[in-house]
Amino acid sequence: MTRLEKFGAFVELEPGVEALAHASTFPPTGQSGGWSRQVPAGTTGAFEILSVDLVKKRIGVALLPEGSARAATAADQTQLVPGARLKGKVERHEKFGVFVFLGPGRTGLIPSSETGVARDGDLARTFPIGSEVEVVVLEVDPASRRIRLSAKAVQEAEDAAELREFRERSGPAPTDLGSLAEKLQNALKTRK
Repeated sequence: MTRLEKFGAFVELEPGVEALAHASTFPPTGQSGGWSRQVPAGTTGAFEILSVDLVKKRIGVALLPEGSARAATAADQTQLVPGARLKGKVERHEKFGVFVFLGPGRTGLIPSSETGVARDGDLARTFPIGSEVEVVVLEVDPASRRIRLSAKAVQEAEDAAELREFRERSGPAPTDLGSLAEKLQNALKTRK
């Protein structure tokens, strides 16, 4: 890291080539600007290139966690598909939902309707900043770099699994119990 700014850290990839590791690529700490205490100026490490803008001459990077391999990061990227179940950390709250840090350069949004919290409920209390949350990926739009998540879908999946398990333990449902109407019809036929 060559220098820190409020919005991120500048990194020298090679002499004369600088990139920016935006503040959003660092794990949330629950404190404003807390990411900068994790990476003081002069820090060295492995970086993943997230974006290259040739027109503006900008390179976006993310610091890879110490001890991780590029292959592990690539495998982690493949999990970012609709239906995938992931864990992340709550980064911040907005009136329209909760932002969740999934990994370097990957922050998704749980819209308010997908939190499982009532409309008048307290998102900040249910999803404290820095807390771990399990989510299901609903949609990934690589062009706009948007990831839509659901916490409600995790609970719904667990409820469905529990119901399936209950049905398996209960055994098969009886096939022919007959209905009250059939019994009444049969009773009436025998009277005639």
